[in-house]
Amino acid sequence: MSRRRLLIPLVFTVLLSLGSVLAAVLSDTSPTLGLDLQGGFSVVLQAREVDGQLPSEESVEKAKDIIRLRVDGLGVGEPDITRQGRTVIVQLPGVTDRAKAEQVVGCTAKLEFRPVLAVAGNPDAVDLPETTTTTAPEGEETTTTVADGEGGETTTTTEAPADGDGEGETGMGAVGLPPGEGAAAGQFAPTTTTTTTEVPTTTAPPSTEAPATTTTAPEAEATTTTTTPASADGASGCETGDPLSEAAIASATPPPEGGILAPSEDGVSIYTLGPVGFTGDALSSADATLQETWAVSVDVKGGDQDQANAAFNACYNGEETCPAQNDQGRGAIAIVLDGQVISAPAVNGPNLASDTFTISGDFDQSEAKELALVLRYGSLPVEFEQAALQQVSATLGDDSLQAGLIAGAVGIAAVAIYMLLYYRGLGLVVVGGLAVWGGLMYGVVCWLSANQGLALTLSGIIGIVVSVGTTVDSYVVFFERLKDEVRSGRSIRSSTERGFDKAIRTILTADIASFIGAFLLWWLTVGPVRGFAFFLGISVILDLFVAYFFTRPVATLVSRSERLTDSRFLGLRSARARATTAEAGGAA
Repeated sequence: MSRRRLLIPLVFTVLLSLGSVLAAVLSDTSPTLGLDLQGGFSVVLQAREVDGQLPSEESVEKAKDIIRLRVDGLGVGEPDITRQGRTVIVQLPGVTDRAKAEQVVGCTAKLEFRPVLAVAGNPDAVDLPETTTTTAPEGEETTTTVADGEGGETTTTTEAPADGDGEGETGMGAVGLPPGEGAAAGQFAPTTTTTTTEVPTTTAPPSTEAPATTTTAPEAEATTTTTTPASADGASGCETGDPLSEAAIASATPPPEGGILAPSEDGVSIYTLGPVGFTGDALSSADATLQETWAVSVDVKGGDQDQANAAFNACYNGEETCPAQNDQGRGAIAIVLDGQVISAPAVNGPNLASDTFTISGDFDQSEAKELALVLRYGSLPVEFEQAALQQVSATLGDDSLQAGLIAGAVGIAAVAIYMLLYYRGLGLVVVGGLAVWGGLMYGVVCWLSANQGLALTLSGIIGIVVSVGTTVDSYVVFFERLKDEVRSGRSIRSSTERGFDKAIRTILTADIASFIGAFLLWWLTVGPVRGFAFFLGISVILDLFVAYFFTRPVATLVSRSERLTDSRFLGLRSARARATTAEAGGAA
């Protein structure tokens, strides 16, 4: 193998390792620490019996997913949320407010449908221009098909006001749109279509203008915020984040009795909402469907139709309790979860038929599925009782981190000294390989922490320290193969290449076995064991990479230096001497 073919992977690997560390340092990125290293709260929730029956494990799993969405909204770094049977364990690293920890994971939020009374721009939104009076331009035409009361189909064509660009939908800031494409105040692109046996078909004129409304223009990018309603009346009690400021409350129309002020999830708008029309308990299912465009089809329970019809009728007719929000005289109904407006579609049909209504708009598949998920599972489907709440102090976390780092440093130093004493010059190859491996590991952990929310826990540190032994095993296998080849009478140069070709099979087999074990541990277990298994698996992959792209070219280049191979520096002269003695004895 040519010298150039050896140098290219060697230089690439070294630069990749150094670059990983430098990129993390220059970007001020460091591993996110888990609960046991930075302190926080651990909450254990036990599912409660309802009417003498325990909830199904499926409903507990859904509740766990909803709790994760809530915790993610708090900005908690790498929460660990796991389910064990009908028990949910929530670990919140970095959280110091006990009340907040209990509230966000334990309360059973109510998904509510409330009439929209008014919309105003939020003065607390970041980098938004001053409030101006704007008129929504011509929107895109959307078509929604729903089943009528006699099993047929009726196509209702509506024209939804678009945002300031004439592109994208509005009123859907919580269904996956990028910042800046969320709801503009007073604009409601997604439409709610309900039908009766005699289905009214409403076709918007080719060009319409929405009524002028006082709104904050959404051109500037807004940061995602989480706020709570200014009024507690009728609120779910599960709101998270900071309350609306006095300036925000003053800028909005005061709500009536039973109403609330609620922000859009992107924080750009503040909605004045009336009393609850109906709740998520009235819904039996919600599914994303592909008609002419993506839409969300929602089924209402039979016993709740009258309540839903009353809410839709008021908005469809633009009554005082649900005033018109577009030029067609249709009001809008807000979908509220945890005190935030998830969506605020205009109502284009007076009554339900076949227990179904449809929410349509400029959805793509993921947005429609996300809204359907909110409608199905926005409220926790399980009632929990708090079985335990444990606080881990930050001081204890610091002590654990220092102990883990010291243990790792001592272990690596002991291994390096032993390898230097036993393999002499080849031990330097081990030290260099461990340094490259460590740089790559640090870069990977920092990247995963910054982009995937990975948290480094004490068990993860243990997994990394243990994996040092796996990495060193690869060098031992290679060097012993190399000595065997030298003892057989081959030159050090040829022995290096032949020895690695044989050793890599053993290394590959051992690493695959270790990776399978790590994967099974990660897949089948919960809690700290998963952290151990995850970091062990990453270490195994990096071990293979370093063995092939660093150890092989370094050892091969060293074997081609006569000055090094003829000296006692590499520790191979004794092996070659024994081979020579054996040959001489055989000849005699």
